[in-house]
Amino acid sequence: IDWPISRRRWYHTEIPIWYSENEDYVVVPPAGCYVQPWREEPPQGSRVLRRDTRKDVGSFESMTESLGTIRGEQKVFDTWMDSSNSNLFVSGYLNQPEIFEQAFPTALRP
Repeated sequence: IDWPISRRRWYHTEIPIWYSENEDYVVVPPAGCYVQPWREEPPQGSRVLRRDTRKDVGSFESMTESLGTIRGEQKVFDTWMDSSNSNLFVSGYLNQPEIFEQAFPTALRP
């Protein structure tokens, strides 16, 4: 099933991958590191994998020059868990308590 990752939407779980210029390699961040690849560079400790074999070929720091321009993934995981949290985001949960009190629960989700 490919529908959970075929979306270009905001406010879902980013796919933490960057692609090399020729797309033969991918860069992945260290485990447990949250990143937004569409707007951030790979963090310290990221690894480079061959895209076809998934073999680890080195650190991002040591291979930066040979990868060319890297491009961060723009698609997101669009799962039921993410969708169920979208109403919390649009109603200002944790960021705008006064709006949240008026807007939650929401009836229409973007």
